[in-house]
Amino acid sequence: MSTEVKKVGNGLTLASLKSLLNKNYILLLLVSIFNQFGSTMDTQIIPVWGADLGMTAAAITTMMTLYSVATLVGRPLAGRLTDKLNLKFWLILIMALKGLAYVLQGITPNPTFLMVARFFTGLVFCCITTAVATMGSLFVDRRAMGTGVGIINAIPGL
Repeated sequence: MSTEVKKVGNGLTLASLKSLLNKNYILLLLVSIFNQFGSTMDTQIIPVWGADLGMTAAAITTMMTLYSVATLVGRPLAGRLTDKLNLKFWLILIMALKGLAYVLQGITPNPTFLMVARFFTGLVFCCITTAVATMGSLFVDRRAMGTGVGIINAIPGL
């Protein structure tokens, strides 16, 4: 019986792939999945709420676009905050802010407030995805880092 380590590519070993099966990494995957699930569910109902508030189709489209603009504009800020703050504290804070964003969208009294809440939701979403990807890189073997971060980053595309 050989004790030789089998390589799976450019120095990637089965042992390094097994490093993806740790508690912290799996919890981050769950955070990422729930973040994406919430955002997908949110995207389905927001146009209905906008229509109930009397928004036109053009206004609803603008509001939905604000979410994407917020994620684009917020990435540099999210990266800087992720680098500067304690990661555990930051992730807990932005998950709480995500809950607040959903509450704000749910209690909105008018279209303007809904647009602002939608923009805020996009900012929080990009902060979560940035923090989760950064934290994911800390919880896997260095040789499996690309695979680990790739899996976490692929979840929002599902």
